[in-house]
Amino acid sequence: MSKSNRHYRTLSLLDNRIDSVDKRIDSVKSEINGKIDSLKSEITSEISSLKTVLTTEIKRLDSKIDSLDDKIDIAIQIRERLASLEAKLASMGHS
Repeated sequence: MSKSNRHYRTLSLLDNRIDSVDKRIDSVKSEINGKIDSLKSEITSEISSLKTVLTTEIKRLDSKIDSLDDKIDIAIQIRERLASLEAKLASMGHS
């Protein structure tokens, strides 16, 4: 076998190996991209679920706060009426 034939054969083998490695790289790259897309989908779905849960919880707490505000307003009104009655009773006692 001549030197140029050996070089050609060596280059051909190297080309085949390079092609094989390129195909493996493409395969792994495709597999990784598929996994990334799957994870993106899962994360998007999870974020959407969390948004729904948080929105529901915020609405529940907002309703509870509104109820507490109403109760505080009523308590203030009762305290004001009681103070007024106490003032009237005190003035009656001193009359």
